[in-house]
Amino acid sequence: LWHLSPSGEILAAWGSLGSDVGLFHSPSGVALAPSGDLYVADTWNHRVQRIASDGTPLARWGRFAVVAPFDLTGYGAFFGPRGIAVDPSGTVYVADTGDDRIQVFSGDGKFMWAIGGEGEAPGLLRQPCDVDIAPDGELYVADFGNRRVQVYDQGGIYLREWNVPTWADCPSALFPRIEITDSVVVVTDPGWGRILVYDRVGRLLAALESEGERIIPSAVAVSPSGILVADAQSGWISLFPIDPLSLEEP
Repeated sequence: LWHLSPSGEILAAWGSLGSDVGLFHSPSGVALAPSGDLYVADTWNHRVQRIASDGTPLARWGRFAVVAPFDLTGYGAFFGPRGIAVDPSGTVYVADTGDDRIQVFSGDGKFMWAIGGEGEAPGLLRQPCDVDIAPDGELYVADFGNRRVQVYDQGGIYLREWNVPTWADCPSALFPRIEITDSVVVVTDPGWGRILVYDRVGRLLAALESEGERIIPSAVAVSPSGILVADAQSGWISLFPIDPLSLEEP
């Protein structure tokens, strides 16, 4: 993991390849807790790691398990977790991609409940690859295998959804990402090299593309300076100096 300044200066680097405490195998998601601690979806170690803001390992939990469709047992076990989010109370939401569910934990790793299970009906999931929480507590899930965004309330009750059909064109092993603000939903569209911006009910506001060489967005974040995008092709972080709140429906 790299810790960067707003200008891109490398402030610290933590971890390396491995399975011991503080090491990672393809970490795919990171979330900042209100406490200042970081939670990492340590994908191919099939676990979550919690580290302090200075990189000190604090806790880890998880083990490998493949659960059968509609079987929400094996709580606390994962199959390639990718996305992770922490709400203002410190509750941790993990996109358990290979097991087609979202698992919810206390900040110290105690299992609380699960959302989903394999399927295409509303509320069910296929390869959920990212998760984020809106300021009002709504939970947004990049339901990659079903090519849609699904929205749940704080208790995991299904609310609504919308389709993102171009997710079918994502490059192999490169999954979409999602970021929520007060009024917009920002998702990556790796197969088309662009960022899609929706309002909170799924109306498309903008499709943003690089003016130079086409990017392959692998992560996204909204900052006061604009939309930050990690480009899997170049290895750079790009900035779209756009206030997403100023976008209008095309």
